[in-house]
This record gives sequence, structure tokens and C-alpha cells, in this order.
Amino acid sequence: MRRGSLSLVGDREMVAEREFLAPRRRVFEAFHDPSLLPRWWGPAELTTTVERYEVRPGGRWRVVQRAPDGAVHGFHGEFREVEAPARVVSTFEYEGAPGKVLEQTFTFEDRGDRTRVVVRVRFPSEATRRAMVDSGMESGMREGWARFDEVLAGRGPP
Repeated sequence: MRRGSLSLVGDREMVAEREFLAPRRRVFEAFHDPSLLPRWWGPAELTTTVERYEVRPGGRWRVVQRAPDGAVHGFHGEFREVEAPARVVSTFEYEGAPGKVLEQTFTFEDRGDRTRVVVRVRFPSEATRRAMVDSGMESGMREGWARFDEVLAGRGPP
């Protein structure tokens, strides 16, 4: 489970699971700390900037990633539910594909000195899910979570 898993459920959902070697509160706080997000969110070759990250019901977020070739990718959403340190529900929209809003539910399961994170994503359509999966979402997620391990261990990039 440490490497994680990704499953497609029905025609509009995806479930990703990963276990982290840190207590639940620490994982939850690090996961939602805007100062740490650029150190682990997505592939390492992208430069990540957090423009807004208000972790509260109704709070907004916006993250921008820049690729070495100059391409800019913006993402934004709204936090709908925040139940620290157990659960967060938020929206996610890639600005390169406006109008395709995903709903993400993150649960943080206490396993003592470990935490199991389960991410359930509901897509607006089967085509949207297929496009996200085909875009390399799984490899980006795996790389980001491996980088998150480094952040939790205090070894991630500054």
C-alpha cells in the first residue's frame, strides 16, 4: 500500500489510496499547508506557486504550475467541507479545460504512526475522467506523493 493504488469505479469515479509514515494530524496539516504545497504537489520538473489556499468551508484555492518549456497550468477550486484531521471535500478545475469541475473527497485514516489517505474523485463525465487519466494524472500523483513522503521525513526540497 505504501506505493499506493488507483482504481476506476463505475464510469465517473476514481479512487486513489496511499499510506504515509506519519501520524494523521501531521499528514493532514502538511497536506494542507500552502507553504509546503510547492515542495510536493505534482511532478518535480514543474514550478508550483500557491496563489490562494483558504482551508475552510467556502474557502478558495488556486495553484499555478510552470513547465520548463514556459507552459503555464492553472488549477483552482473551493473547499466545501473541512473536518480536521479526518476529511476534506473540495472542487478541482483545470483552467486549461474550463467547466469540467471535479469533486474530491479526501479521508485521512488514523493508523497510529501511519496514515492512510483515500482520495475519491467524481468527474462530471466519463470523457473527462478518461482525459484526466490519459493526461498522466496517475504518474503525477505517484510522483507527488513520493515527494510528500520526503517532506514528511524532513528531506524534501526547500
